[in-house]
Amino acid sequence: NADIKTQLPSQYTKFKNIDNDVINLVKRVSSKPNVLDLLQIDNLNRLLDRYESTMSLIQKALGEYLEKQRQVFPRFYFVNNDDLIEIIGNSNEPIKIILHLNKMFAGINSLNLSN
Repeated sequence: NADIKTQLPSQYTKFKNIDNDVINLVKRVSSKPNVLDLLQIDNLNRLLDRYESTMSLIQKALGEYLEKQRQVFPRFYFVNNDDLIEIIGNSNEPIKIILHLNKMFAGINSLNLSN
């Protein structure tokens, strides 16, 4: 989502870098699925620890961002983080947000939209 990218630019960049690194690592491992081949990857343990550490920092920053969104609109406290990310990420697509309305507003199960 553009809003999350704007609000968390350094975390977004770090995430994209780790995402690419992990995809490349998985491709490398899947091409040679023998466990002994894993031992040939230099500093694999240190690399995975770095990924985990960076992802924890990204998750913490995202959690803080979501908390700010909940403070702005307290009904967001009724949805979990995954749902809130989906709501924010699809803010321009009301059809996808409608699925979460009943979690935020009691008694609302559907909504009719018209242009």
